[in-house]
Amino acid sequence: MGQMNLYARQFVLTPDALTMDDQSLASDAVSATINATGYNQLTLEVAYTYAAGTTAVTITVEVSNDASAWHNLQEVSWASGTGTLTDATWSKAVSAADVDFAVNIPCNYKYMRFTVGVSGTPTASDTVKITGRLGVV
Repeated sequence: MGQMNLYARQFVLTPDALTMDDQSLASDAVSATINATGYNQLTLEVAYTYAAGTTAVTITVEVSNDASAWHNLQEVSWASGTGTLTDATWSKAVSAADVDFAVNIPCNYKYMRFTVGVSGTPTASDTVKITGRLGVV
């Protein structure tokens, strides 16, 4: 039996298309919206340039089928048969150095909006570059 190509429909979202190429994180988080129709997996590659004061890089995701009513992506924790939902957040610790990492996010909605922010006290020289890949797994 031949190998299955899991990313047969993959394409790369350029940083310019995501409007997240070397964006400063000194004052606010940066966000981008993508149309994920026909795909079920989003991979975000994050390149964070550290300048000063940041302790973590965080990513949150919202989903929508019409790009107007947004819903926070949820994760569930179970205890005694009860599931408790919380907003899903991916957080990567930063310790006075640049950080590069990737996050795989399931996407079963038409639109996805992700926001990248930091904790701590970043300067205008703290920047982030995001490259996204949509695929079918």
